[in-house]
Amino acid sequence: MNSAYTAWDEPSHWSRQVLTSVPSTLLNDISRVIREAMRNAYLGDPGMLPGVRRDKYPVDRRGHFETGFHGLSAKYKNDGVVAQEVKNKTGNASHVEVTVGHIVMIGAAVESEEAIPREAAYRNSLAQTPQMALRGFDVEQTAPGDALLAVILYGPSSWYPRSFDEARPGFVTLRFPTHDWSQWVEGRIDLLARLIADEQRRQPGPEPKEEKRAE
Repeated sequence: MNSAYTAWDEPSHWSRQVLTSVPSTLLNDISRVIREAMRNAYLGDPGMLPGVRRDKYPVDRRGHFETGFHGLSAKYKNDGVVAQEVKNKTGNASHVEVTVGHIVMIGAAVESEEAIPREAAYRNSLAQTPQMALRGFDVEQTAPGDALLAVILYGPSSWYPRSFDEARPGFVTLRFPTHDWSQWVEGRIDLLARLIADEQRRQPGPEPKEEKRAE
């Protein structure tokens, strides 16, 4: 497990907890799931009217993301990763919660990395218990065994790709809300930057030139 910070992260007690608990490959796979969700949503229902497809895109994107996010638990079950689909308070929608140790992760499409997701009863209840430890932002108040809610922000949510090549996220960032969702606390992990750097490292380099033998 690679718990090192990168140049794109904001160090804090909270981001350190994630990096020491969540496999680095899982963090990369989250960005891959979001990228594929955007591509699949863009390619879906080609026979529909363009305007209808555009309106439907955010719903399809969220559906592909939540499904792929849930599917990661099977790949990382040996690392203690557990996913569950949970109905919201009214029962007319659901979301996915992925748990690794004491870390609880959920996703949210937003306009920017600083934006707070719109109010939802399930988000409020999720933050109440885990994020009680963040009141006052005092690390010493964190009781052993307390869960930490980490939100995967991706978007921008209003952006509709003009072509398949543009069907990709502008950002994927993991952040931590206060118990009342009034603000983000210190610490963030730039998941998209990590994935891009990892993929660049894996790209094959140029073939070595064959040296000419002296005659």
